[in-house]
Amino acid sequence: MWSLKIKEMNFASTRNIQPKLAVSIWPNPAQNTLFVKGVDLLVSGSEGVKYQIIDITGNVVLKGILQGDATANTNGAISITPKGDMRNAINIEPLKSGYYFIQLEGMGKRKTEKFIVSK
Repeated sequence: MWSLKIKEMNFASTRNIQPKLAVSIWPNPAQNTLFVKGVDLLVSGSEGVKYQIIDITGNVVLKGILQGDATANTNGAISITPKGDMRNAINIEPLKSGYYFIQLEGMGKRKTEKFIVSK
């Protein structure tokens, strides 16, 4: 016969659990434009969110800053969406077909998503 004794246990944690960031990208696969939504979760004031697009070999192929309603990337292209929509358009026309990662960083948080370019 088995006997089981249960003691009262107290689980206290001082660890601050951060909610998952609700950043989404589309379309996937993409051709010439990649849209990013939810950037406002990473923006504080006017600092913007830095992004890098990284190819499958780990090389940074495109980078820039997302501003909630406007995007400027290093090749000088600027894309503007309606205020309040909080989505950003990134011109990925120079990218070849393949697998890529977009890394977003702002307010000390980092989010990485994968996507495909299909031409």
